[in-house]
Amino acid sequence: MRSANSALTLLHVQPVRAYGTEAQIHISQASAHLATGEADGAFEALAPVLALPPDHRLTPVTRRLGELCSGIGRPPAGSTAVVGLRQAIEEFCLDSAPRHVALSPGQGSA
Repeated sequence: MRSANSALTLLHVQPVRAYGTEAQIHISQASAHLATGEADGAFEALAPVLALPPDHRLTPVTRRLGELCSGIGRPPAGSTAVVGLRQAIEEFCLDSAPRHVALSPGQGSA
């Protein structure tokens, strides 16, 4: 997690921010937290990603979040953090740019 923190610090001083790269680093942090059983830490790491507007929720980010979500094991009894994290990821992916494009009315010819 120290490497992810260093990478985020370096990104924050760049004149141009690459939100996709930043999101991927946050997802890596969340994955590390989940691997150590820290669902609250994972939720905190993902907060900036989950706050992205739908037009910034591109396929690489939604795909990676989907993989993270599917890798979350069965939550321990009473673990609302894991359930909340899974729900937040699913809602994020449902309101994403790729999904909006896929559901847009077509402009095809008859």
